[in-house]
Amino acid sequence: MAGYREKFLRSIHFLGGTLSPKLLVNITNKRLIVPIYHAVSDAPIKHIKHLYKVKNVKEFTNDLDFLLKNFTPIDYDQLKTIIEEGTKPKKNSFILTFDDGLKEFYEVISPILLKKGIPAICFLNSDFIDNKSLFFRYKASLLLESFSVDKNLQTKIEVKNWIIKNSFGKKNELKQLILSANYNNQQILDSLAQSIDLDFNEYLQNHEPYLNSIQIDELIKMGFFFGSHSCDHPEYQYLNLADQISQTEKS
Repeated sequence: MAGYREKFLRSIHFLGGTLSPKLLVNITNKRLIVPIYHAVSDAPIKHIKHLYKVKNVKEFTNDLDFLLKNFTPIDYDQLKTIIEEGTKPKKNSFILTFDDGLKEFYEVISPILLKKGIPAICFLNSDFIDNKSLFFRYKASLLLESFSVDKNLQTKIEVKNWIIKNSFGKKNELKQLILSANYNNQQILDSLAQSIDLDFNEYLQNHEPYLNSIQIDELIKMGFFFGSHSCDHPEYQYLNLADQISQTEKS
């Protein structure tokens, strides 16, 4: 099934790359697009590099130039009016959004957007602001980074026992087990980190992957808008309704 999904996605990407933006708008009847980013960086980001590809500054700038050539940027207030009135933009438009409140939004992204005059919305996980805690998926990436740097770690008896305990009799590789961890069993990542002396709190303190309150205040004064993205980034489809509401209201 996964193979069919990948083929389908490749087909869609190829098709999208061969059609002009104007034709795509006409086909889909969508005059507003919402590109979603997380981080932009010219250097590898350890807590992300084993999860997905991060665009560098040149790639991101090229994206923006393409968008500006074919669409008109709008801000939050304009988006709010469109939603409340149930209308469509008069021009083909876009609004940029950034998830997870990562420090790259302050250090790398915001200067580029200000220079080009592009507004944006940044969505924050309230538990991560000021680097108070770390998203479980980022823990997974840091674990994979540790094992890629030191191949001997996987030979530790504690790691072998962890694999046996969490594979449930299946022949799963360490990488597969780490990436399969979810919000509800994320404590297994903490136990594996402890077995190889990987300190997530130390990483938070030394690398500060998230925006802090001072940076957020500065960005608001620059004109950027912020929204909530849950407290600690659970997968909503696996939460009951009460927990979904709680996460949303608290954040």
